[in-house]
Amino acid sequence: MKFAVVVAKWQGPSESFACGFYLKDESWLFSDKTDSKLIYSLDFVRQTGREFLNFLELRSSQDATIAQHCFAVGEAFVDASDRLNLKLGREVNITDDKDRFTPTAQILPGNLDCRDPEVLRQLLENGYLILQEGKTIHQYDDHWDERPRYIVSLNAISDKPAWIDSSRYFRLAFRAVASSTNERTSIGCVVPPGSIFGNSAPCEKEPQRRPNSRAILILAVINSFAFDWISRQKTSANFNLFILSECPIPPITPNAEIFLIHSALRLTCNHSGYAPLWREQLGHNWLENTSAFTWPVLPDVESRWNVRAAIDAIVANAYGLAREHYSYLLGSFSHSSYHQALALCIQKYDELHAIGYDAFMEKHDPYWNIPLNEELSHPILDFPDYISTRVSEPQKSFQFVDQDKSDEAENVFFDSLLALLREKGVIDSADAQATLNLSAAEVRPLLRRLVDKGWATVEGQKRGTRYIYKQNC
Repeated sequence: MKFAVVVAKWQGPSESFACGFYLKDESWLFSDKTDSKLIYSLDFVRQTGREFLNFLELRSSQDATIAQHCFAVGEAFVDASDRLNLKLGREVNITDDKDRFTPTAQILPGNLDCRDPEVLRQLLENGYLILQEGKTIHQYDDHWDERPRYIVSLNAISDKPAWIDSSRYFRLAFRAVASSTNERTSIGCVVPPGSIFGNSAPCEKEPQRRPNSRAILILAVINSFAFDWISRQKTSANFNLFILSECPIPPITPNAEIFLIHSALRLTCNHSGYAPLWREQLGHNWLENTSAFTWPVLPDVESRWNVRAAIDAIVANAYGLAREHYSYLLGSFSHSSYHQALALCIQKYDELHAIGYDAFMEKHDPYWNIPLNEELSHPILDFPDYISTRVSEPQKSFQFVDQDKSDEAENVFFDSLLALLREKGVIDSADAQATLNLSAAEVRPLLRRLVDKGWATVEGQKRGTRYIYKQNC
């Protein structure tokens, strides 16, 4: 139970007011309130509560300082998602749509997990999708907890072509049931094609409208401690879309975008079901300390937390958090699943400020010089009997092509690209795509190879990148 004591006086418009939350001793009402009194300005209430003017229930002046800064510099999630064409919402209602579901145990033996790529392939061939719920995902993990309770026949949702259409794409989802007292509150995951989502896991509903890189960028931010801390100031028992929409996303520089997307991609690609996403974003590049295209990309806890801490430092810096505020924020989490997280995040934060952005990104992102893929996402699956396919290109496979044949073909493409560069003197990605009839993701490693072998120098970045022929080669 919570009780609120409100004192109001008629004295004209107020620009600010004194308040306090989580007070357990009534003597506070008659004290000088110096230590725990907070001053909320009308601007702060508008920034944090938007049109509903909700109050953040903060506990200390330190909390107020951090919140005021994060909301002042950030963009509301609802505005950022609109700008990036990410449409999140509820898909399946577990109660209302229960007649559409088939218990997983009726189809699969207890030792098989429908989320495993080979098992999912068989389900898809037999006309089934997975029903994901909030408890089946975690941060950068689509295999959390026990296997999903239900699978769904395509026939049972034939009247829901939008569900089937969206299931063909990689999609961002987050957990809606996450108390502020849990180890983590903001929990997001990019899930491979082949799933629909229950109401405890709001998801992207129109993934075809944005590049996959946009979803991965938002994933990196919402899984950070800084964003999580902000969400906790608004969350009690549920972290729903209404709460998420008001949380601020920090301003991200173009270089930081590349770093966050590459790093979150490395954390996300944990099995072969993510192979198409890896190739779309990074082509045939593999600069890990493991055999090429083995999953997960980051196989051990230490390597994963090193990348997560680097992401966290970049996001905290994007919010403009001072070291003392970042340390205070980190200290509010239990870190029960990885006790070294606090110290590691502070270490990465200090390193970032010691060596600078560029050096930090080059050190912690082996793919730092590979431009982002900003093409709209393509479906990985096709269900022609249930929906009208919107793309004319062949659908992508879950499997890699034979590596020897791939290398031979890549050499042919590279020779053609080098001839084009010599002829024109300056080329860009569009020139390469038109000449080789390849996608942006496929020409990216070929263009990078021109630079690595000394045939070209780079000018500009992202879509404005140009490759200039080095005459002395």
